[in-house]
Order: sequence, then structure tokens, then C-alpha cells
Amino acid sequence: MTYLREDRCWQALVGIALLAALVRFPTLDLQSFWHDEAVTVNRIIQPGLGDTLSAIPDNESTPPLYYLVAWFWTKLFGTGEVGLRSLSALCGVLCVPVVYAAAARLAGARIGLVAAALVAVNPLLVHYSQEARAYALLVLMCAVSFLFFVRARERGETRDLALFALSSALALATHYFAVFVVAPEVVLLLIARWEQGRAAALWAIAGVGAAGAALLPLALHQQDSANNNWFSDLALGPRLTDVPKAFLIGEPGAQVSRALALAALAVALAVVLLALRADARERRAALIALAVAAGAALIPLALAVLGSDFFIHRNLLGALVPLLVVVAVGFGASRAGWVGLAGAGAACTVALAMLVVIARDEELQRADWRSVAAELGPAPGGRAIVTAFLGDDPLEVYLPGTGKLPRRGARVREVAVIAYSRPTTRRPAPGFRLVERRRVERFTLLRFRSPTPRLVRPARLRARRLGAERNTVLFQPPAGGRAAAGSR
Repeated sequence: MTYLREDRCWQALVGIALLAALVRFPTLDLQSFWHDEAVTVNRIIQPGLGDTLSAIPDNESTPPLYYLVAWFWTKLFGTGEVGLRSLSALCGVLCVPVVYAAAARLAGARIGLVAAALVAVNPLLVHYSQEARAYALLVLMCAVSFLFFVRARERGETRDLALFALSSALALATHYFAVFVVAPEVVLLLIARWEQGRAAALWAIAGVGAAGAALLPLALHQQDSANNNWFSDLALGPRLTDVPKAFLIGEPGAQVSRALALAALAVALAVVLLALRADARERRAALIALAVAAGAALIPLALAVLGSDFFIHRNLLGALVPLLVVVAVGFGASRAGWVGLAGAGAACTVALAMLVVIARDEELQRADWRSVAAELGPAPGGRAIVTAFLGDDPLEVYLPGTGKLPRRGARVREVAVIAYSRPTTRRPAPGFRLVERRRVERFTLLRFRSPTPRLVRPARLRARRLGAERNTVLFQPPAGGRAAAGSR
């Protein structure tokens, strides 16, 4: 079955897009903001657009486009979980028709529909479609760039080349790693248009280069600032093996059941076998998409080996769309017949099962800082909070008025310790005693209280290593007032 009626094709595409919306929008507030999302809310999105843009260089490691769009978006929908994440969810849904158009142009409507379905339910894409960060917009812009690359490579028309340049520039303005998607597209485009239409292709490529050059000063500033990549301290090997796990079964790929992981692996092997049955056009389409995906993954891997290490699976998200097109060729190849479509159905079923597992298992979700904040509640006499690494920004979002404990300290009646593991019960300072120990989701919460307000300083509390080797000390003022700071 190589031919699909146009009306049925559009009906199927609308159904797939609705499925994509169904697995994204209803659960936007299921999980609380985690640290990076809280940075978006707490540090970047400010009342004024100018203040928002000025906060990016010293607080972020990505370009400004997402935050520019998000600022306008929050004026309509707010900065809550649903309001802010709905922007990413919309990007995730819009990616479905874009990928369909690209894959259909490459290899036909049948393969386009399979690619759209794989994008709609891919657990990793769903995860980042529910995150208040730039990744969903990155995937969308890379998908648009891929679409117009395919069109420009095939026809070389000025409009397609201009739209390729524009979408590639927008992808670069969303995330610097888009360059590793755009670079192989540029090479393949030049090869295809070298004999005919080379001048127009060069002008388009020059436009992309100009956009990249304009972003270079910001990228260098952010690299020199405190926005270092903590993951570069981890061994490269485990990060490398995390990539296929995440691409197959989502962000918590290392934690899911062995049965589900084996099912995903079986589906991936089936794709390879089915791809061998593709005809010449379909194999050519798969090779083009694979070349883009390989460049987007292997170039940053080579840079990591050479010492410029930014290699982690979420930075490779731009490679996932062309890679899913390759998978769609395997499942949707005309010679694969109904067996291939059954395999595509099995792949989507595994993906949906993974989404259900994540929705039901809190251990596979983001850390629930919202519940921790609710458990802490108001601070009648002022509270110092010693929180585990990455808990500071989420708690500042969910406990309004909370901020870093000043260096000179503050007088408080309670010290709360939040840790992932089993924390020490040693007293944080003289005069405080342990009054409560409670498990809150995956955290342990300890409360120490004093009969009267006592001065505590962050250096002293950090030195006690109460919650973890790396912790942050926050100050929560008393409800309806401010606790005395320093020695006053």
C-alpha cells in the first residue's frame, strides 16, 4: 500500500496531532518545576522585557529566542506550571505536522505519517514538551530547518532557500547546539546544488553564518560566566550510553523496568531489519536523514573527546527528529507492508506505555519541590532552609519572599534541612534541637527549632554539611514581616 488518499492522509495527520496534544497538555501540572525551569521563572522572566533580556547573559547558557517568546507568552498565560509549560507543549504539537511534511517530501505520505506518529508519542520529546525551557522550541525549529533543507535540496527555489536560512537562524537563536543540525544540512545542500543553483545556496548559507556570528559574543560571555556545564565533570562513557536509552524510552531511561527497555530494543532492531526492504527512494531518504542525525550527534561527541565537552542527551535533541525519520522509513517502507505498520504500532504502544509508567511512578518524575514547599509552609519566626543541590530556585518559586541567606546571617527560630539521602541529625547551631523528621516524596525533611530567634550564618550552616556535600542556604522571612538580619 504505497498510495494514500489525500483526504484520509490529512484525517490521519489531524488524529496524530490530537494524540500529541493529549499526551502533553492534560498533565502539564502533574510535576512541579525543577531547578532549570525555576531558573526560567525566578531569574529570567522579569516584569520588563528589557530586564528579562538583560538577565540572560549571566544566568543562562542558551541564546535569547525562547525567553523572548516566553515573556510574551506569560503575559497571556502566567508563569505557573500550566501557563509557562503550555508554550513548550504547543511547540511539541506543532512539530508533528512539520515532521510529516519533511518525511513525506523525502519518502512519501505513508512514511510521513509514521514519522509524525513517532514524534507525537516519543517519551523524550513529550518530556521536553512539558518543560519550561528552550528544548521543545529547539526541536521545532530544527524540524522546520530540516523541512526546508529537504525542499531546498530537492528544488533549489529561492523561497525554500530563504526559509531554510531563516529557520536555521531561529534554531541557532534558540540553542547553540542547533549548529550541529544545521552544519550537515549545509554540507548536503551544497553538494546537491553545486552544479545548479549554487549561488543562491551560498547566499542562504551566508545568512545562516551571519546569524551565528551575531550570537558569538553572547556565547563567549556565557561560556566565561558561572554558567558552566556541571555534567562535564561526569565520565563521558555513561553519558554516551544514556543517549540511546533516552532517545528510546525517555528522560528516566536508566531507571525503567528491564522488560520495557528490552521491548524498546526489540522495536529498534525490527526497524533495522525492515529498513533493508526499502526501495531506492526510501533508502536515499533514510541516508539523507541519517547523515543529518549523525552529524548532530557525532560532531559534539568528537568535540567532547577533544576537550570541548557539552555532550549530554538533551543537547542532542536536534538529532532526534531526523533520526525518527530514519526509523519511519524502516517501518513505513513500501515493501515492509502491514508488517512494518504493525511494527510502528508496536513502537508507539511501547512509547505510550512508558508515558503511563512515568505518570504513575513518582520516582521517574522530576523532584517534587512543590510538595516540599507545601510541607514547610509559613515560617512564623523566620526560617533558614539548608537545601540539597538544585533546590534553591524551586523553593524560591514555591515559597514567595524566600531568598539566599545573607552572608551576615539572620535571626531565625527554625532551621529546616532538606536532603535526598539520609541526612545527619547534628544540630545546625547552638540552641536548636531536632523536633521533626519526615519523609516528603524522595526527600528527608528535618526541622530544628529554638525557643527564641537565634543568629545563623550561611557559612556556618554549610560547614556543618547537614544535608549534602553541596547545599544552599535560604532565608524564609516570617509571614507578614521580615526577620531581623545580622546581629541587630
